[in-house]
Amino acid sequence: MTEQLFNELCKLGNEADSAYNKGNLSPAFENYNQILGTMLEIGDIDSFLVSKGTLGILLSFIMAKQLKEANQIWTTDQDSLYWIGIDGLENGQVSINDTILYMQVCAYLNAHSEGKSEKRADKVSSLYYRICQFTDHVFADKKAVMITNWFLLLKGIFPEKIPEKYNDMIDSIECDDVSESECVVFLEPSKWVITWDAPESDK
Repeated sequence: MTEQLFNELCKLGNEADSAYNKGNLSPAFENYNQILGTMLEIGDIDSFLVSKGTLGILLSFIMAKQLKEANQIWTTDQDSLYWIGIDGLENGQVSINDTILYMQVCAYLNAHSEGKSEKRADKVSSLYYRICQFTDHVFADKKAVMITNWFLLLKGIFPEKIPEKYNDMIDSIECDDVSESECVVFLEPSKWVITWDAPESDK
């Protein structure tokens, strides 16, 4: 892939993220799909671009409350372009910010999946425990929000009472701040540039 095309697709990705952040999902979907479609058309798949595009589409489906479609991408077959994106998200092809954001996506989809409540809660708690550990190193100011996200997802799984073992895990995380958010808050995606720095450096 030429540097010019790579930069053009990154620009398109930034426009898609901007639309997503504003809740304008139609142009977001259009741009994410154009990025992936262009790579398929030329037969040149860039792991960074496909990972970012896949993440954007997952987030957009979640915002649109189309969890079935998001789950289909998340659990796609290995012969799918989305699988390359998922593999990249799980294996260091994106920034720290986007890695944590993808972990948030995984926790959200696990929480809203079918299956036994405890199994879903175990996965959510494992992911958010790791997310909270990450926040100590890259953006401690988001820690309270992440703890609240964790609690809200568990509350959705256990509407009557969250089992003590999960409350104990949450209580084990040291945090002086408090978040009063009443819904799960996702990080904003990083800029479409290759960087593994903390999110502040992307601004």
